[in-house]
Amino acid sequence: MRNQKMRDHLPELERKKIVELAHDELRTDNGKEALSYLLNVRNLSDKVIDAFNIGYVPHWVKNLYDDKHEFAGRIIFPVYDHHGELIAISSRDWRVDAGMKFFHETYKKRDYLFGLNIAKKNILKYNKAIVVEGEIDVLRLHSEGINCTVGMIGSVLHLEQIALLSRYCQNIFLPFDGDSAGQDAIKKAMNLSNEKEMPKAYDLYMVPAYLPDGIDPDEFISKSGAKKFLELLKQSAQNFK
Repeated sequence: MRNQKMRDHLPELERKKIVELAHDELRTDNGKEALSYLLNVRNLSDKVIDAFNIGYVPHWVKNLYDDKHEFAGRIIFPVYDHHGELIAISSRDWRVDAGMKFFHETYKKRDYLFGLNIAKKNILKYNKAIVVEGEIDVLRLHSEGINCTVGMIGSVLHLEQIALLSRYCQNIFLPFDGDSAGQDAIKKAMNLSNEKEMPKAYDLYMVPAYLPDGIDPDEFISKSGAKKFLELLKQSAQNFK
């Protein structure tokens, strides 16, 4: 055993193998605790879990150096580009005593949106995109049938991500988390829209949607339901005009 430093980027072939392994293991005895968390705690649907290729890497999996694999014992969320090409792996340890709750490969986040490969057909169909911060929010909204949702996987919506969405729609809703970081992210996105004169120059509209203090989209739906969430977006669009 070489006790190599924890890697933040995997070789392409290894990444694909880990995603395949995790997908297969999620519905075995090895993954039953992780699957229960996804279904019963996070209220995700089987259909969405499969569509997004969510998986679980068993604790016994080793890396190339015969050390415990970087993603061993973790739920993984594969990150794809809008064409469906695998770019990176994001993950979380859901257990209360987790030493490292979140871990992901290093990649250029500003060039990708989580779930765009899945959501793009509905974004195009409805001429709108809903952008949230994290993977779980994306998965929860899709589980509720709000399937034009994507995630920026971070606290800043970048110009490159907006440009990606502009290929499919004119209306971009921003229901970021109802904390100071989320509100700051909305402000930055709106400033960027004004700076680039997006409505005038590109017929592209950013719609801020403000959630209650301390509440993220997943929590909002758990407390108030998907219908109320959609009503909030509708009211936000009316207030924006």
